[in-house]
Amino acid sequence: MTGYPSQPVAALFLAPLADRSAALCEALAGVALSGTVRIGHRIGGALPKFDPDSGHPLPLLACPFAAIAVACGPTHTAVHALRSLLQNVAADIEFAASALVLGTEYSVKPGDGAVLVAMLVRRRADYGAAAFRERWLGGHAQFGLRIPVSGYRQWHAGEGAFPDLPAADRFDGAGIVLFGDADQVAASRADPAIAHDATRDEMQFIDHAGSMLAMFRFSD
Repeated sequence: MTGYPSQPVAALFLAPLADRSAALCEALAGVALSGTVRIGHRIGGALPKFDPDSGHPLPLLACPFAAIAVACGPTHTAVHALRSLLQNVAADIEFAASALVLGTEYSVKPGDGAVLVAMLVRRRADYGAAAFRERWLGGHAQFGLRIPVSGYRQWHAGEGAFPDLPAADRFDGAGIVLFGDADQVAASRADPAIAHDATRDEMQFIDHAGSMLAMFRFSD
């Protein structure tokens, strides 16, 4: 699709059962992993986005997730790693409210960071899947190159069902922005290239009413 480096990715956004958020985070902290899976815990509250023309809040979905688990590399390896993790924390997870993105990661702006802001996105109804992917990666990705962040990636969901990972909700993908710390997040969100330009562009092809935004801090 582009010349950006790419690799398979599997990411689970984990919603806890009622009043089990602390238990889920504790269980995740106790899981012994080989390094295949990277775990992040939700930090901060709602992250609003605003219509740059009217100033009104965009109608994002409320985010139920307490944690994220990400595995990159060969798909079968990533799926196996996430399945193993789920066996250890399943008692605390509300699968119907959790989400899975399994597909391809495009590293638009290579780099890493301790804090991850994820926007799980659904495309507007007037965009087919292929047109959406092309518009998002071929057009919108330029904003990720312009903004002062540690890294910017796009996770594009693949086709098909994955019954061995029983997360119910499906999105078209996730925009991933990586930061060194929460102060860098705040400064970046105030930058006109994000607050106005990137948001105005998103509104052309993303269904904000079906999308959500959250911030996580990686455990490692």
